[in-house]
Amino acid sequence: MSTDLTAAERAELDRLRRENQLLRVEKEMLLRIATEYALDARPSRTQLTHAARVDLPRTATR
Repeated sequence: MSTDLTAAERAELDRLRRENQLLRVEKEMLLRIATEYALDARPSRTQLTHAARVDLPRTATR
């Protein structure tokens, strides 16, 4: 059994390898974007401290 590829098989293999590399790059970019978005969406330490100091309306407990 021969393991040599035909010209069409070689061309398809090359195309699939390029596509695979592109998908890896896109995945990495999306992961970085999502991570940055998640970090930006978190309240900062200053915001958390300020929120803890805000007086909330008190309800009658009697």
